[in-house]
Amino acid sequence: MSGGLRIIAAVITSASSTLAATASDGAPSFNRDIRPILSRCIACHGPDAAARAANLRLDDREDATRDRRGGATIVPGDPDASTLLQRVTSHDPDDVMPPPGAGEPVSADELETLRAWIAAGATYETHWAWVAPDRTATTPAAGGDWARRDLDRFVAQRHAALGLAPSPEADLTTLARRAALDLTGLPPTIAELDTLLADPAQDAYERYVDRLLASPAFGERWARVWLDVARYADTKGYEADRRRTMWPWRDWVIRAFNADMPYDRFTIAQLAGDLLPGGTDDDVLATAFHRNTMTNDEGGTRDEEYRMAAVIDRTNTTLGAWMGLTAECSVCHDHKYDPLTSPEYYQVLAFLNTTQDADRNDEQPLLRWIAAEDRAARAAKIQERAALDEQRDRLVAEAFAAADERGATTIPPNVIPILGDQRPPGATPLDEIVAGDFPWDTSVAPPPGWLRSRVSRTKPDTVRQHHFNDLAPSAQIVIADGDRLAAWVRLDPANPPAEIMVQVHAMPGAWEHRAYWGENLNPWGVDGTASRLRIGDLPVAGEWVRLEWNASDIGLGPGSTITGVACTQFGDAQGGVVHWGPVVVERDGA
Repeated sequence: MSGGLRIIAAVITSASSTLAATASDGAPSFNRDIRPILSRCIACHGPDAAARAANLRLDDREDATRDRRGGATIVPGDPDASTLLQRVTSHDPDDVMPPPGAGEPVSADELETLRAWIAAGATYETHWAWVAPDRTATTPAAGGDWARRDLDRFVAQRHAALGLAPSPEADLTTLARRAALDLTGLPPTIAELDTLLADPAQDAYERYVDRLLASPAFGERWARVWLDVARYADTKGYEADRRRTMWPWRDWVIRAFNADMPYDRFTIAQLAGDLLPGGTDDDVLATAFHRNTMTNDEGGTRDEEYRMAAVIDRTNTTLGAWMGLTAECSVCHDHKYDPLTSPEYYQVLAFLNTTQDADRNDEQPLLRWIAAEDRAARAAKIQERAALDEQRDRLVAEAFAAADERGATTIPPNVIPILGDQRPPGATPLDEIVAGDFPWDTSVAPPPGWLRSRVSRTKPDTVRQHHFNDLAPSAQIVIADGDRLAAWVRLDPANPPAEIMVQVHAMPGAWEHRAYWGENLNPWGVDGTASRLRIGDLPVAGEWVRLEWNASDIGLGPGSTITGVACTQFGDAQGGVVHWGPVVVERDGA
């Protein structure tokens, strides 16, 4: 398993892990007892390759126990043969470690701890953040009558080791205040205290704590801790520090605490809730953990620069929140104290370098959030819409079947629709084409031989269009020599536009293939060229007119592949209404 995969796996497995610091046989623990002693040595004999002396790493068991010219630094099971103990006990200023003035000498107690650890086999425990879940040691038999629960016995054991005795038990009012402040961040109300003090039951205090745990304030109090770790903010952070909408994610965290969500689910939802099979809006919302990065939409900034700054922030925060690592050190070099190399850091970063957000003013991509009380109504509307869509599709299919029987929609073999009576396969609708639907219209009869048309309404002195691209390969049209294009239009006699235009999306050239009629108002392309060619005056209003032009006139030569089309109009001082029929390619001899 690569370093990056190891770390990602550790993030997930550490979601509910604890590590017993003491070895199972009672020997000194490396992490708890030995690492603090060796910390004075690690600066010269640790992960930092640039500062490493004698090519020795004391934080790595394989290196510390390998045979050297003067003998192994640590010989598991044999303290006397270990040069580590020889060097820390030496009286020769040229041999003693740490060197004079480079750190506190090893004390007698520390020496005995090192000796006992080496004698027990010099077991190294991996960094606590990599360790899978494990149970703690057996509950000690300490505390006598004072201890009421397991936690008390661990405290009593520590008291005994330090020669301490427990303080007298606080009165009920003081306990109630402490519990309320700890669990909800608020002092108890007079009514809550009166209820507790008037309760004669043996478990009155326990039931009072249960009420605190059930309070919405519990989630608000403890969510604050996670929100700090996750660098939560309702503003963007840079420059003017403008506001942004992050509170739905904050409320998700509060709900998770109040629902006592298991930590593994809490972890997975925030790291990858959008990838969960059958995931809900709540699962997607949880991933806003990643959106708490600062964003800079100041004029002149480079989106990619600040997008990468955000990815680095996500990497640092993810490793810091779940693994307690100061991971950002590894941006520039192998970590000097934690077991994280620079290549491993960038392997983890690669997992998170898949984001779309890049300091856009609108904070896209966004999740459309709906309050819980409105979700049922939305679900009912979605179901109603699905039923209507099914009914519409059935009626359209029946209409097309009936029309085929009477030959009403028979398309001549030399006519290839770019956009006919139905949505082309793969089309990505834009602008007026809302929610993937075309603005089909029944206010006027369709063009001769066709079943449906579309309508577009333009406000005064504005442009309006409905268009699509990304046609599926089966719907794309490869232009042949001599092909012509044609479009059916009907201008509203009471409110005609000032200009109409048909734009073709093709490869090569993208949208740079335009034919227009009427005034020259649209700014796209170069007038008089294939990118903006005037074909003629506006057609007569009040009736369907078939407009025709050569494909080559707008730069569509043999081999050009049509992948989309736009029907565009520019309103005059009163606006404009246009009914659009099919847009087709006509081919001689087909």
